[in-house]
Amino acid sequence: MERNKDKINLKSRKLLSAFVCFVIASICLVIETATFQEWADFVKWIFGLYAAGNVGEHVAKKKEP
Repeated sequence: MERNKDKINLKSRKLLSAFVCFVIASICLVIETATFQEWADFVKWIFGLYAAGNVGEHVAKKKEP
């Protein structure tokens, strides 16, 4: 049994990109460059796109012969 499956995959470009966007948006919220509503909308879109990308990737992998 592989132990790597229990660890977070930091090699995922989608996850890393989503995390970086989240951190930048959070910094903008803290320094009051963005309102809470703008932050919430941005984070919703970022993680929604991340989730949709993951679903699309896994569906595509299942359809490969």
